[in-house]
Amino acid sequence: MVFPKVKGPKNGVCNICGKIGPLTEDHVPPKGVNRFPRMALHKLVNSLGAEPGEKGKSRHFQQGVKFRTTCLSCNRDLLGSQYDKALINLSNQVSSYLFSQLAKPSVAHFKTQPGLVARAVCGHILSVGVECFPRGEMGDALAGFVLNPLASSPDGLRVYYWLYPYWDQVLVRAMSILPRFGSPPAVVSLIKYMPLAFLVVWRPDSNLNFPYPNLIEYIPSEVGGFSEIPLDFTVVPPHRYPEMPTSKGIALHGKDAFRATRIKN
Repeated sequence: MVFPKVKGPKNGVCNICGKIGPLTEDHVPPKGVNRFPRMALHKLVNSLGAEPGEKGKSRHFQQGVKFRTTCLSCNRDLLGSQYDKALINLSNQVSSYLFSQLAKPSVAHFKTQPGLVARAVCGHILSVGVECFPRGEMGDALAGFVLNPLASSPDGLRVYYWLYPYWDQVLVRAMSILPRFGSPPAVVSLIKYMPLAFLVVWRPDSNLNFPYPNLIEYIPSEVGGFSEIPLDFTVVPPHRYPEMPTSKGIALHGKDAFRATRIKN
């Protein structure tokens, strides 16, 4: 049994920009949305019970899950300074609304910066996994999107989101899903944490539809501009969607797929 691998070399290739140099630890998701100070990280395949008799070891963290995979410039100056604040703000807005005592309509709207939130999500997905070069077509597209704050979103990129009212976290750099037998497959990445889930889909088949809003569609002409995005509180997929295979479909993920749970004091 081995621990989940989260630490790249002290000097290595940055998962985002591809430059060689000192690597730093990126919090995934960023620290501002963490609900618990102590977390245990598990390999997702073991956590889902896909390998009977093999529970695997968990890796424990203080102050949230961290991957040593990004350079200081990408970690601090790009994600930390330019993008994460928007993702943290949106997450905290949704949390405050979710736990308030107000009567809630089925659909609420939240003012946010969709272009920055989408880049933060893509950047943290790229941080998941050690020594992920070559990145592949999807990874290269996400990196180009993250590294250029003024660029339009690449053709074929979708960032779906929905309410995630669970305390564990799921982090998957890349996997293939077949939602239903006979449907076209999709290449996706995934970040789920209380209170939101983000499903990043790359060049889906035109016949494959997801019943969730696409963050990319709400990015205004000014990349860092604000707009209101909807969140339907009646559309909550099963807890283990989409990482758990079902009797109707398939999910295939590799080594860069993790689940984090709270360590109780």
